[in-house]
Amino acid sequence: MRRLVGLLPSYLDGSAYDATVTAPPGGAQQFFDDNEWLALDLVDASHLLDDRSLRRQAQHVFDWITSGWDSGSGNACRGGVYWANTPSIRDRNTVSTANGAVLALELYRDTRNPAYLTWGKRMYAWVRSCLADGDGLLFDHLDSDGRIDQSKWTYNQGAMVAAAALLYRATGSSVYLRDATALASRSLQYFDASSYAGQPAIFVAIYFRYLRILDSVAPQPQITAALSRYVATHEASAPGSGSDVLDRAAAVQLAAGLVRP
Repeated sequence: MRRLVGLLPSYLDGSAYDATVTAPPGGAQQFFDDNEWLALDLVDASHLLDDRSLRRQAQHVFDWITSGWDSGSGNACRGGVYWANTPSIRDRNTVSTANGAVLALELYRDTRNPAYLTWGKRMYAWVRSCLADGDGLLFDHLDSDGRIDQSKWTYNQGAMVAAAALLYRATGSSVYLRDATALASRSLQYFDASSYAGQPAIFVAIYFRYLRILDSVAPQPQITAALSRYVATHEASAPGSGSDVLDRAAAVQLAAGLVRP
């Protein structure tokens, strides 16, 4: 863990991480969702390694994330976090906004700084207001013209389940717990019905990783049952099957989710 964390400064450009180290400083793209996942890893690493400097770096990243909030562009459904830090891409995505909420709420748990709770509520509410379908599932993004990409990805549903579960843990409001359990149930039924057709294994791995946050707050037996079915019926993404490294990593993570201490 220390060795991997030690490699991250090679990607750091200001307060955020570039997508690649091959470009000169300031020349690579920076993606808000990727930085959120890295910051969440830094929060976890700070606990495992008892190193508060890693949490502080996650806090710096979150400060940068808030710079990607659409606060006055005149876009339809103002608000949301842009997908990338570039003027040519003005999509506001579930993945960049919901994961921002998860990060804010994890930082709130560690610091009790109310500003993080405020951001967590704001980001969560925006996704529900602007990107929810009538069935309760979340669409992918809004573009700069207000058009909605209606793709429904597993990992987007998972991030919103996790955000609602963390809001329940932070506030004690049963509304958030009902939101989390309802979205978990609806999304499991939706994706199970199609056997997760078109969903990359790494997206599904992130989805179930987030559902386990709800399971830790309020046990949900259907989550483990659904995960077991997925692992049993998707041998193509198992290690050694010839799939690429992301699929293999996803298969390991999915199978590990079935292991109970």
